[in-house]
Amino acid sequence: MDIKHKQHILPESYLKHWVDAATIVAGKTPMVWKFTKDAKRKQLKPPASGHFWREYFYDLVSTSGERRQNLENILGKIEGGMARIVDQRILQKQPLNQVEREELDLFVACMFMRTERMKDTVTSAVSAMARIEKSHAQAHGKPIPDTSVMEHNAHPHAVYEGILVITEELKKFSHNVFVAPMSKVYLTSDTPCAWQAPLGVAGLVNPMLEITLPLTSRHLLHISKTIPTSGYIDSPDFLVDQKNWETIRQCRDYFVANSSFLDDSWLESETYWGKKLLQEAVRIG
Repeated sequence: MDIKHKQHILPESYLKHWVDAATIVAGKTPMVWKFTKDAKRKQLKPPASGHFWREYFYDLVSTSGERRQNLENILGKIEGGMARIVDQRILQKQPLNQVEREELDLFVACMFMRTERMKDTVTSAVSAMARIEKSHAQAHGKPIPDTSVMEHNAHPHAVYEGILVITEELKKFSHNVFVAPMSKVYLTSDTPCAWQAPLGVAGLVNPMLEITLPLTSRHLLHISKTIPTSGYIDSPDFLVDQKNWETIRQCRDYFVANSSFLDDSWLESETYWGKKLLQEAVRIG
């Protein structure tokens, strides 16, 4: 069996849509720009570089130490399906059929659950439960349980469960692709799938939940119940910039661009964007 130790957090097939056109040279590997969260450092990196994968990140491990890579294989199939949808449908602004919509939702769920930030959250919660279980055993004079396998497998199990739950719920939402003007681009990051709600917890039961995921440097998927229909929407300039500001604020360690250029507004304060959005609302209204 071929053991895959390089397991991508941001798939190469996804990152290829942020390749800097200036790096597309015969015989050379195309590159994307990777910025630190504070935007003070930037590097050109191949989409398949080690910055975007981790060793055995999704492996399930048995008590005997045997590795199972079922999840990594599933993710690979989902990535392949999504790459086809982007190339054949999204880039052409074509409607998706039911099967394609289901594949799109699978990809959204994966990109939300597979991140290092999600692994941090899940691992922290499970480790806390393990400490409580061990303390309880110690207090009652019982053998201290070995929770190492449970803790190691916590994130892969969460990804499995998250994919099932999220994809089922997303059927109830509208799906729109916001297309950036030719003069603008979307960023992506190590935490690309953002969940937000103006009121309440940003969860699936919140009717005001909005989920966004950049699909390419010019296409942003928007999933919600606030827009009643699904399709393609031309995005105004300021909304692209505002989304990039959010992407930078919400990333864990880094964000990715298709050029070395950073718009000043992407690094502005929350106050700046509060005023900006209010001004645009007044102007449009």
